[in-house]
Amino acid sequence: MNKIMMKDIPLLERPRERFIKLGGEYLSNEEILSIVLKTGSKSMNVKELSNNILKEMKDYVDKINKEKEELKEKHSKEKKIKKEEKVESNN
Repeated sequence: MNKIMMKDIPLLERPRERFIKLGGEYLSNEEILSIVLKTGSKSMNVKELSNNILKEMKDYVDKINKEKEELKEKHSKEKKIKKEEKVESNN
């Protein structure tokens, strides 16, 4: 695999230079994270690393949101059962 280095990207297409020229509101989350990280690893460049981190974070947030919804549903069912039990005990 040919690893593209930041130095291989034209100067005006690099995240840091785009940030300086356009401002942060015109950069993607990947580009902003690339600026913060500054460098990649031996196996991937900084843009690939940023993309992987963002994907993992999205997967993590999606998992948390799913678990949160499941807990809400469980709580709602338990609340409904308790309400029905209370109604039955009053009869």
